[in-house]
Amino acid sequence: SALTAENYFPSITRFFTYIEAKYNLTIIIAGHPDSKHETISEHYGNRRVIYGKIGELIKDSEFVITKGSTAICFAVLFSKPIIFYTTEEYEKFTEAKELILSNCSYFNKTPINIDNNYNNINYEMELSIDQKMYDNYKNLFIKSPGTIDEISWIVLKEKLLKLNTDYAT
Repeated sequence: SALTAENYFPSITRFFTYIEAKYNLTIIIAGHPDSKHETISEHYGNRRVIYGKIGELIKDSEFVITKGSTAICFAVLFSKPIIFYTTEEYEKFTEAKELILSNCSYFNKTPINIDNNYNNINYEMELSIDQKMYDNYKNLFIKSPGTIDEISWIVLKEKLLKLNTDYAT
């Protein structure tokens, strides 16, 4: 991995503490399915970690903080601002750095290095949404242009219910 626990967790905890104070909110971690953190994790400064509910967490959030993950798709679908971040350690790995920069490029953003002076960032700009860019991302990576904006299982359910109704009559 491009990140070590002894460097990453203190950095992300400091950054989260800064963001919570700046915006008077509580950060909740959407736990990666492969991670094994407790529901209250000291790694994240005793913040809550919730697994298997990334969609609901993002839907109910003010904004999303990510270095790049499935969270981007949910942020786009729910029109939530995205703050991309990186670290000094992460920047040393070309593949990881290119992935973050690639994700950021779709939104015309630059990742915030949370090991550096992140309190001089223009957060108003970071928390703005360019709906045209979000729509473009959605059409490139989430769904085909011209298709309905419903979740696939809802579409399937409606089609099955219609089939059942048609069959019964």
